[in-house]
Amino acid sequence: MAKILRCPACGALWQLDERDAAKRYRCLACNAVFEASKAEILTVPDEALADRISAQEKRNESSAPSPQSEALMTKLAEEMEPFDAPGAAEPKGNAVGAFAKGTAAVLLVLAAAAAGLLYGNRAVLDAVPLMRPVYESVCGALPCPGFYWANPSSFRIEAELTSSTDGDPLRPIVSLRLRNESAHPQALPIVELKLLDPAGDVIAQRVLEPDRYGHAESPAVAEPGIETTGQVIFRDPLPYAPASAAAAPVEYQ
Repeated sequence: MAKILRCPACGALWQLDERDAAKRYRCLACNAVFEASKAEILTVPDEALADRISAQEKRNESSAPSPQSEALMTKLAEEMEPFDAPGAAEPKGNAVGAFAKGTAAVLLVLAAAAAGLLYGNRAVLDAVPLMRPVYESVCGALPCPGFYWANPSSFRIEAELTSSTDGDPLRPIVSLRLRNESAHPQALPIVELKLLDPAGDVIAQRVLEPDRYGHAESPAVAEPGIETTGQVIFRDPLPYAPASAAAAPVEYQ
């Protein structure tokens, strides 16, 4: 017995081979994928099917076929070809392909967002300063244009009495030298400056933001290995003339 299957989508007829039995089929006419349980299947005796095909062939030989009849017979011949039964492999492959494309699209969006966070680090830190430790960890390995670290301990600072205002030793001028000894750009630190007498006791003490020792730019940043200078002028007279000066970065709490 021959089995004939009708595609539920377009109605095309297909002859099934017993070896092609599957739960799912793909129609070669319309490319629809459908379950075998949803298709109409007819059982036809092999002899009756062979007689029908033989009779049709004899009618074709006895008359010159018109273009319309040729097209019709071509369609009949195609419909009687063995049905392609791919099973579940092809639909699964399509699903995997769609999932892969969707995953790739999501990854591209995430990569673009991550790049935006890295390149827009200053705007993020202005809005959320607590994110700085996270950026310091990430930007050590990834490019973060314009990002700078803020570790005061990265600086070695030297202070020196260089002169006085109008020759008055009670109104000294102090020169500062700050060297960034880290491997990253660093924000200039807040500096604690002390003026000392010959015995090493403190005569005067100042805590200075970068703009107070000559760096008004914002942000004030020192590149790795670069020495930056500054100057502090004491305009109000001190009780005693200082013998030396000392300076250190102020650590953040």
